[in-house]
Amino acid sequence: MKAGDKVTMLFHSMGMVSQEELTIIEINETEIVTSETFGSNDEYRKFSRKTGKCLNDTTTFGSYRTLKVN
Repeated sequence: MKAGDKVTMLFHSMGMVSQEELTIIEINETEIVTSETFGSNDEYRKFSRKTGKCLNDTTTFGSYRTLKVN
């Protein structure tokens, strides 16, 4: 994986899963930073390289985001 590669994010909510394609903009030893922004601060989504879980997820009601492992 490298910056510019496409990855699939899975959004888990209420027993359903939706998919969205994101672009990696930065990758390091512990995190994958993708192109999706949220909130008024334009923060980028950050995912753990080890678990694929979103590290700065702001969802509620048990919803969560992960990266799809290929």
